Amino acid sequence: MLQHRASHLAAFFKWLQQQDGYRRLNASLHGYFALPRKQMAKALVLPPKAYPTIDEAISLVKNMPARTLMEQRNRAIVAFAFSTGLRAGALITLKMKHLDIEAERVLQDGTQAHAKNGKSYWVKWFIGTEPLQSISIAWVESQPHRGFSANDALFPAGTQLSVQASGHNPINPMRTISAVSEAFLIASAGVKQNYTPHATRHSLKVLGDQLCRTPEERQAWSGNLGHENEIVTQTHYGKMPPERRSELMDQINASPTGSSVNNELMLDYYQHRLIRGTPSFKKAKRLADEREQMYDGVVIE
Repeated sequence: MLQHRASHLAAFFKWLQQQDGYRRLNASLHGYFALPRKQMAKALVLPPKAYPTIDEAISLVKNMPARTLMEQRNRAIVAFAFSTGLRAGALITLKMKHLDIEAERVLQDGTQAHAKNGKSYWVKWFIGTEPLQSISIAWVESQPHRGFSANDALFPAGTQLSVQASGHNPINPMRTISAVSEAFLIASAGVKQNYTPHATRHSLKVLGDQLCRTPEERQAWSGNLGHENEIVTQTHYGKMPPERRSELMDQINASPTGSSVNNELMLDYYQHRLIRGTPSFKKAKRLADEREQMYDGVVIE
């Protein structure tokens, strides 16, 4: 984005120097907008984000030890992260009262949680993560039996996991995300890749790509991740590896339903159901333009 804007500014000043009244400007002025190559090279060579598929995540969580209360809490943290997509900072500040088990949702309260941009919204547990939800629910339902109540932290610190007496002072949330990071390290112990807490959001983005069938469903999925629109989700999360892209292209070429899918996409485009700037919008516009160009050359007698 920065490089794109700098190039436009350079082009503007180069044009300006040729206009009447501005020819005295320094001829090399536009060159000042050239960004340092070394710094830009660092920005362009970012390693791909590592994230598991949801099936892999389920396997990771199920293989985590769960003998002690600490181990059960750690497993519940990872399961809950993959079920909701909440960031580590929001996870540690959740309280029991933020859970609505019956409605299968959790409140990210920006006034209390360490939420990005102070955002408050209800997060519906993601479809396709049901085995992880079961582990999360088991932890939530076990907490009252140990004396925890609505104002207590959902994931207490290790020193506060023991049974609490009735009428106790509220158990405050943890102050750092170190326990969440540690839980993910434990979950990754059996694989070659160390997944970070933020990997859950990439995994859920890819799951959404597989499950969502309409632009409206994709918009809802993005909103459930806390994004303002689908463009944020598509731009920053779950980038597709080149090998998978090549594999899918082969499948599309061999698929007899490719044309019907394209027709549905164009129909969404003409009925203004697609979000401008998204990959779906761009593809639909290209298909519509190609069809219009094809018919422009047809003479109907």
